[in-house]
Amino acid sequence: MAITKTVLAKDNRKAIVRVTATGSNENVTIDIDSDLKLTNETITSSALKVAIQKIEYSCEAAKDITVVRNSVLVATVAPGAPKIETSIQDEGDQDIVVTFSGKGMILLHLSKMGGFNDPVETPEFGAYDDQTAVGS
Repeated sequence: MAITKTVLAKDNRKAIVRVTATGSNENVTIDIDSDLKLTNETITSSALKVAIQKIEYSCEAAKDITVVRNSVLVATVAPGAPKIETSIQDEGDQDIVVTFSGKGMILLHLSKMGGFNDPVETPEFGAYDDQTAVGS
């Protein structure tokens, strides 16, 4: 069987990741520094923090999907349970492991809380700017 991880959207502050499983007892890891990083961002590993803002899902009857960070269970979803729409910041500096007990799909709405550094624009000076003066 197969499990697929797709980053549907990401920007400087958030990301949406979809994981789909077509079999049983499958898992995948969302690597928060490589999967969520934009090409022009830099990472400060010591400050890296990602919160799970919302979880939407669908799975087979009598099956569940678990979300684990650093061996700590942070969420379990199953048919009939409501989607999770509250921020989960537990173990926010750790990768996210999603495990399916059966076929299913999960959407994780993630918020980049820290450690993702916006790119610095290189200065462009005009003909009248004094490059040696502070504030030019």
